[in-house]
Amino acid sequence: MNEDVQALGKRIRRLRIAKGYTSATAFAQAYDIPAETYARYEAGADMLLTEIFAIAQALGMSLQEFFEG
Repeated sequence: MNEDVQALGKRIRRLRIAKGYTSATAFAQAYDIPAETYARYEAGADMLLTEIFAIAQALGMSLQEFFEG
């Protein structure tokens, strides 16, 4: 698996927790993202750009903020 994609998955997990969601399932449900799909993202699965937009928006971030951290 690509190291950059895995790093992105770890970042998504850290950002979710920082937003106050201890459960990936609760976060996914709150933003209408299929829970299994979201779990794969945090595990480092490859994502479409539209999915990255949706997660950044759910986290209340611009794409620039999302990728700068």
